[in-house]
Amino acid sequence: MKKITATREQLRIAGIILMSVVAVLYFIFIFLPLFKKAADYSRKEKELRDRLKMVEELDADKQALGKEIEVIKQRLDFYEKKLPRKVNIPEILEELVSIGKASSVNFASIEPQKIEEIKVGEAGVKKYLEIPIKLKLKAGYHEFGRFVNRIENFQRFMKVNSIKITPDVSNEKRNDISLVVSAFALGDVVTDEE
Repeated sequence: MKKITATREQLRIAGIILMSVVAVLYFIFIFLPLFKKAADYSRKEKELRDRLKMVEELDADKQALGKEIEVIKQRLDFYEKKLPRKVNIPEILEELVSIGKASSVNFASIEPQKIEEIKVGEAGVKKYLEIPIKLKLKAGYHEFGRFVNRIENFQRFMKVNSIKITPDVSNEKRNDISLVVSAFALGDVVTDEE
């Protein structure tokens, strides 16, 4: 009986050892690879989430940059109108006459002067043109003030300088005014042939 009990005990121990070996082999060959795959999938998921977050941030940056580019384009359009690439002297003269009429200013004479090329930047690589126009006017102070205001707020860059005002002896409310109005452009002069 002791032998049967010892054999049973041995069989029980052998069964426990066999079950342990099977459990270890199951753990090593089945569970551990699955655990590694799950860890890999978890790592890949984290990488993909990080990439997705980065793409979303880039998309937000792209949209913000798109808005900034649109604002810059609008500014460029604004400044291209103010500083055109070509000089059209007849057009500038028409603009001045129109401003004068709107301001109730009478023109005695309009004399375009020599166009000056002004170089700027390092080594004078960039240039712009200054187109001075000498004007002689008859106007009251208020009309002349409106005229200068409209010139300086015009859609094109213009400046007023060399102002000389002398009273008109024949009319107290009018003055003889001489001044130089300069318009600006980036490039070439448009001739009548163009």
